[in-house]
Amino acid sequence: MNLWNPITFFVSFIMSGAVAFIFGIPNGLSVEMWFYMWPVRWLVAYLMVVTFVDDTSFKLAMKVFGFRPGIDSIDGLWNPIAFFMSFMMSMLMPAIFNGIIIGWEIEAFFVDGPFHFTHFLLEAALVAAGELVVVLVCGTPLAVLIEKKGLLEKMKLK
Repeated sequence: MNLWNPITFFVSFIMSGAVAFIFGIPNGLSVEMWFYMWPVRWLVAYLMVVTFVDDTSFKLAMKVFGFRPGIDSIDGLWNPIAFFMSFMMSMLMPAIFNGIIIGWEIEAFFVDGPFHFTHFLLEAALVAAGELVVVLVCGTPLAVLIEKKGLLEKMKLK
C-alpha cells in the first residue's frame, strides 16, 4: 500500500470541494461551513481511497469484468476500475459521515452520564452499518429504476 498517489490526491481534493459546493450551497450550506468541512471531507476521502478503495476496485474489476491490468486498455468512457471506485465511494462516504455524526449525537445527547469513546465507536459503527444496508438494499435498486424509467428527465422543472 502506497499512501502517496498524486492522481487520487488531486481528484479527491477537487471532488470533495466541488461536490459539496454544487449540492450544498444551493441547499443552504454556508460558504464558511463549506470551507471548514472541506479539509475533513478531503482527508477522509483520500485516505479511504489509497488504503482500501484502490486495491478493492482493481480486484473487483478483474473478478467481475475480467479486466487484466497491463493487458487490457481503457478506451472510451467505460472504465471498470473507476466504476467500482465511484460505486464504493458513493456508498462508503455517507455511511462514514452519518456514522460519525449520528453516533456522536446519540452518545452526547441520548445517553445519560459521561461521554464514553468506546460507546461512541460502537454507536457510529452500528449507524454506518445501517446506512450501508439502506444504500445497498434501497438505494441501488431505486437508482436503477429511476434511470430505466427516465424519471429524472420527467422530474426536471421547466
